[in-house]
Amino acid sequence: MSRKIMLIGVGWEQLPLVYKAKEKGFAVVATTSWSGEIPADVIYRVDSRDLDELEKIFQKEKPDAVLADECDYSMYAVAYLTEKYHLPGPSLKALTITNNKFLQRQCGTSCGILQPEYTLCWSWEQARQFAAERGYPIVIKPVDNRGSIGVCVVHSDQELRESWFEAVKNSHSRLVIAEEYINGSVVNVDGYCHKGGFTFLSAGTREVYSDRTTVAKALYYPGLLTKEQFAQLEENSAKIVAEIGISYGFIHIEYLLERKSGKFWLVEIANRGGGVTTSNTILPCIKSVDLMDFYIDHALGAEKTLKIDAADRKVLMYFIEPHGSRNAVDVIGEAKEHLLAFHMNQYSGSADGPIKNATGRVGVAIFEGTDFEEMKTRAKNLEHEIGYSQEECTFYKSAGDHI
Repeated sequence: MSRKIMLIGVGWEQLPLVYKAKEKGFAVVATTSWSGEIPADVIYRVDSRDLDELEKIFQKEKPDAVLADECDYSMYAVAYLTEKYHLPGPSLKALTITNNKFLQRQCGTSCGILQPEYTLCWSWEQARQFAAERGYPIVIKPVDNRGSIGVCVVHSDQELRESWFEAVKNSHSRLVIAEEYINGSVVNVDGYCHKGGFTFLSAGTREVYSDRTTVAKALYYPGLLTKEQFAQLEENSAKIVAEIGISYGFIHIEYLLERKSGKFWLVEIANRGGGVTTSNTILPCIKSVDLMDFYIDHALGAEKTLKIDAADRKVLMYFIEPHGSRNAVDVIGEAKEHLLAFHMNQYSGSADGPIKNATGRVGVAIFEGTDFEEMKTRAKNLEHEIGYSQEECTFYKSAGDHI
């Protein structure tokens, strides 16, 4: 009888984890709210925030391990089940903190890491008082959402009122945090915690759509940074990870590299892999290590050591805004020599207004290579060839075909 793994919150971004579990000979029980095809043995359609229903599935299926990746809600469910039923997994304390930006800020204060001034706002008038004391612009965000949903850089009282209500609407707890605005570029840090220690994996830099958002148009791995900057990011990240008490699984942290001072300011931290296949496709490529294999073994209690290749490869993640008319499947077939992964949402219209958060992006192409400019040229060519798709389309080089 084969061993069984329960994977929570499977979507197109988590498919490599499913492939790896099947490759290792496990029966896979997947929960999902995604409409795409999942190569699992058993599939349950359930929201990752429905802990009651997930617990019923766990009790019925009796898996040997429970995992999720690249989703805060799914990782919280993993922490709930593994802690309650004494399986290896992340702690509820760590996931509670990393799912709440205000609690994160309190931990940042405790460990002395550089971060923006902040306050919890129960009303938009409190946010206005914060702005009056520090001056515009400021940042308004929900304390407990993801993908920059409800986050806005605010430049005036008139913008503030509308932005505060937008943040409230997009907060599960209806709580909003106001922060000092730092003029800088976003830097991603990705790592892994095991055996009580933090392993720095890589850092990525990004291009954004506009100065009103931190939503990425393109990400470069490894980032366009100096050796000294990589070392500073590793030191800062180990400090905040230890303060929160994270001891298991992937870590994704965002910083702002201030343009004026060159200092790194903490934005937020998550006890999960970076989104859009960062943990299961990008990091394994640039570090030459099978992280999904290690992650599954870790969830089963194996005492392995994570060995990292010191020689980084290069990967470009580029978000597609279709300008052409060709079918995505045909274009990818011609370009897949250089592609690690590609995904295109089903979308019959054209882009509607500026990109405000991660949910507004239509597609993504992830390239591997030796030169960022060459990869960016390939990405732009792809973007100008592809038209908006009537069907969802996913490609993983590791899977060898379209899904």
